[in-house]
Amino acid sequence: MRLRPLLVVFVSLALLGAACGDDDGDELATPLTDDTVDDQDDDATAETGDPDESDDAGGNDEPEATETTPPADEEPDADEVETDESAAVEYPITVTDAIGIEHTIDGPTRLGCVAKICTEILAGLGMAPAASTYADDEPFFYPFGPPDFVVTNNNDIEAWAGADLDFAVFGGPKIAFHETVEDVVPLFFLHTAGRTAPDLTGFQAVYESTRAIALLVDRVAEGEQLIADLEGAIETARTFSTPELAERTFVNLFNGEAYLLEIGNADEVGSWAFCSVILAAELGTCAEVDIAAQEISAEAFLELDPDIVAMQTGALSVETRDDPVWGRISAVQNGLAYDSANNGYRFANIRSLIWALQEYVHFTVPDAGIPHPGPLAEFVPADSPLVP
Repeated sequence: MRLRPLLVVFVSLALLGAACGDDDGDELATPLTDDTVDDQDDDATAETGDPDESDDAGGNDEPEATETTPPADEEPDADEVETDESAAVEYPITVTDAIGIEHTIDGPTRLGCVAKICTEILAGLGMAPAASTYADDEPFFYPFGPPDFVVTNNNDIEAWAGADLDFAVFGGPKIAFHETVEDVVPLFFLHTAGRTAPDLTGFQAVYESTRAIALLVDRVAEGEQLIADLEGAIETARTFSTPELAERTFVNLFNGEAYLLEIGNADEVGSWAFCSVILAAELGTCAEVDIAAQEISAEAFLELDPDIVAMQTGALSVETRDDPVWGRISAVQNGLAYDSANNGYRFANIRSLIWALQEYVHFTVPDAGIPHPGPLAEFVPADSPLVP
């Protein structure tokens, strides 16, 4: 069940679609980027100039693909990762992905992480992906060193074709691009909380993706430990809750002059992952709006009047943002508008959700005494004071 030469066809079809154009031209223009995976129909995101929205900064002048063997003293020993032999997967098994497709596998698989959510899950399971983009300044995503195969440009045909993969892992939901290639190459879909699994809370959808990847790579015990870590973090955060804190409304705001919201779903079921986390922790609820990740007028934002605002990194800060509405927002007036050290909570997975929750508690419940988690790139979830 290897991709090998089939992936050449996969990427070729994608590039051909981008060149020819059709009704889904915007989706096909960058078929193999993390932005496409995690923000497939979110055109507004690109307009913000978000510095974290591009993973292809290496350019085409760099080598297209590199097999890497990190020095032994730089890569953690696999034996250091605790495993439960009794929980080992007995293959063959059938695993259902986030969009309901069943995949029967005969043993642990080699995964190419097109979506960053895949890379984060594997990092939590104690391993690097078989193939992905890689940056050595992202130890949060690669604590076990680089992948076997480094793809410096996600659109590179030869790089992915030579990676010897079982699945290329994408975030759902399914779009026209996937329909074009699904009969040609094995794809595996993970949940994008808020867009898939409407019958689950956001973080429960994340749990299901984690369990699926754990089955694919035979790391079931590690997957359950990840889930237990987030459950514990939520329980710890809940100890700081009061009825007043639980009623506060929250908005994650893109950096820029516009009022562009990244989170706009306060429902417990079918919600964005971070919305469901703070709801479960009884420390707030995402502000009720009819849209998600889209711009609203300044007047509409003033009417929304969130109690807490986390503003993503960028040219502006909470202090330097200056427009007629900003200073009238309750969050700004009450000192509960803060500059986030990371861009975006919506597509977080278990480990980054712990980071986001710690940052949120630090700024919004100062009496709890929870320190700021620091940059996401350097965050070690197991060291968080929220994790038991």
